Amino acid sequence: MATLATGMAFFPDSLSNEQWQLQILHRTLEALGGIGQVKEVVAPTERISHLSLEQQCERAALNTKYGGGCVKFDIAGFETTCRFSHPGTSIHLPHMILEMPRNSFGSRLTGDPMRVEQFAAVWSHLCDVQGAEWAYFSEGFPNEDQRVQGFIDALRSNNLQEIVGSNWRTYFGPALAVRWQQLDQPGMVYKDILPSGAYVFSSGRGYNPVLGDSNAEAFLHADFLREQIQMYPEINGAKRLLSRINQEVQILQAIEAQSFEERYDEKSHENLAVQDQVRKNLFQIRATWACALQREGLVGVAQVITKQPGGEIEIPVIAEQGRTWLCPTLHHPFDLHDKAWTAPNEGLETQILALLNAASQNLITGKPPHIVVYFWRGVTPEVHEALLAMGVSVEVATHLPILG
Repeated sequence: MATLATGMAFFPDSLSNEQWQLQILHRTLEALGGIGQVKEVVAPTERISHLSLEQQCERAALNTKYGGGCVKFDIAGFETTCRFSHPGTSIHLPHMILEMPRNSFGSRLTGDPMRVEQFAAVWSHLCDVQGAEWAYFSEGFPNEDQRVQGFIDALRSNNLQEIVGSNWRTYFGPALAVRWQQLDQPGMVYKDILPSGAYVFSSGRGYNPVLGDSNAEAFLHADFLREQIQMYPEINGAKRLLSRINQEVQILQAIEAQSFEERYDEKSHENLAVQDQVRKNLFQIRATWACALQREGLVGVAQVITKQPGGEIEIPVIAEQGRTWLCPTLHHPFDLHDKAWTAPNEGLETQILALLNAASQNLITGKPPHIVVYFWRGVTPEVHEALLAMGVSVEVATHLPILG
């Protein structure tokens, strides 16, 4: 049975019904790329087929009787229903609702599971350009109105963590972002700061918010990555990456084989740490593979070379006939105090120092290979500057590594 992922964005109650609904509609159309992104328009109480597509969208936005009208878009490959509501419903705030159909728990999504994260990024952008005061993106609940009222009460009592901790994504506009700072809320979740000053929080360890924080989504990502890599058996190192995916799946299967008491009592903390590491490892495989596919003169991935005296080091991606070594990462932006930078063995600083040392001893046409750190999710200014000071280049992707 299909269920819904629901995004609800709330706005200041300063406009008339029609002004507000039409304003938000046109901002949505503009943010998504224009009227051509509309897939279907529904206005249950009137005939609109003779009108232009833009007029149909306006009629649907203003149609609030018998469940209301809606406009359907394609966002990141998901059919998304957009509808509007204004005070007069049980929720006494003007709000816009985005509903994304999803498969039932644990079933297979079509295409790349990371598209869900892409959807969440578009949703955050829509909240920002529309001027929402606050918003959340999470699983739809039968008692959604009651749930929203609980969040409103939490806002009034300055219990902002209640909202952030209850949803996959939470958007706080600039004013609420200032309140969050003043309240010194605990840093339990990843936080992205938008150019407007708004905050977007990501709750939970899972990297696919629709599928939750279980092993099911890790299995999906592992299966998808395996299928993608198997399409290119001729790439040097592909078999090594496939072997690593199989190892990660075996780790998850071992956890699944535990008794209920072991999984959720005796070994619960240990299992969470293991699952987090599996996700990180799968992320690294995805980051490496997606980076390799877009490089010219690819030599291979996960290439092991000899580092004098007598040691070995692995180069994630070797391109341009060996003249460029790339170190891709899917970490969220971090600073120089984060473990992603400082960890003794896996930290980025240690990795780059080892690559620089190896490059100096493995010359190509008399020169050491040029090292590039490739960030799929962005980089903080301090890390960027530190890498440049080490003598390596920095590239930042303009999109997530979606593979299909």
